[in-house]
Amino acid sequence: MEETAIAISRTGTQSAAALAESYFFLASAGLDATASMAALGTVAQFASAGAFDMATATDLLTDAQSALGMSSKDAAKNMENMLQLSDSLVKANTLGNASVQEFSESLTNDAAIASQQFNASLSDTLATLAVYADNGKKGAEAGSMFGRATRLLASSFAENRQAFASFNIEVEDSEGNYRRLVDIVEDMEQAFDGMGSVARAAALEQLGFASLAQKSITPLLGNSRALREYGKDLKEVTGFTEAVAGRQLKSFAAQWTVTKNNINAWPT
Repeated sequence: MEETAIAISRTGTQSAAALAESYFFLASAGLDATASMAALGTVAQFASAGAFDMATATDLLTDAQSALGMSSKDAAKNMENMLQLSDSLVKANTLGNASVQEFSESLTNDAAIASQQFNASLSDTLATLAVYADNGKKGAEAGSMFGRATRLLASSFAENRQAFASFNIEVEDSEGNYRRLVDIVEDMEQAFDGMGSVARAAALEQLGFASLAQKSITPLLGNSRALREYGKDLKEVTGFTEAVAGRQLKSFAAQWTVTKNNINAWPT
C-alpha cells in the first residue's frame, strides 16, 4: 500500500502522505486493502480534475458511489464503477454551470437514491442536475429538487391518472416502468404549449402538483432539448477524468509539485 501511494505521487500533484491518508476514507467506505489500492489512482485523478484535496475527493466519490448502488466487493468491478462515476461527474462539470463537488453533493443529497427509485440512469440524473445548475440550483439544493420532482411525479401520476391521460402525458411505458424523465418533460411541454404562467400553474395543480411543489418541476419545463443533449453527452465519458487531470498537470505549479513529490519519494 505504501509503494502504491508513493508510485502515484510521482506522477501527480498529491503527496504520498495525502494519498496514504485516503486509505482511511476508502476503508471507511468498506473497501479492503486490495480494492483501496486499485481505487487510489482513480481518486487521485478525480481530485486533480475537480481541483480539491484527496480527503474531499475520496469522501465525495465513495459516498456518491455508495448512494448510487455502484459499490462492489469485487476490486476490479468496484474500480470500473468508480471510474465511470468519476468520468461522469467531471463531464457534467463541463456541461452544466456547477462544479464537480456540487454535482457530487447533489447526488449524495437525495438525487442518487431518488434516481434509483425512479429507475433513472446516471447520465439522465446528471443531465437533470446540470439543467437545475443552469437555473441557479446547485449542490444539495439541486439534489433535493431532483428527489422532490421524481417522487411528486410518481405520486401525482398514481393519484391523478385520468388528468395525466387528458393532457397526453405518459409517465409509464408499456411494461409499467417509469419513462425517461426527459420524455415526460417533453410531453408536459407539449401539453402546456401556448399556456400562460397562470394557466400552466393551474394545469400543474390539476395534475397533482401543489403550488409550492411546482418549483421542482418548472425549471425543467422548456429545457427538454438541453436534458436530451446533456444526457447524450454524458453517455460518452470514458477517459474524461484522465484527460482533464492531464491538462491540469501541464501548469508550471503542477509540474513543480510533481518534482517535489519525486524528490520526497527518493529513497534515503
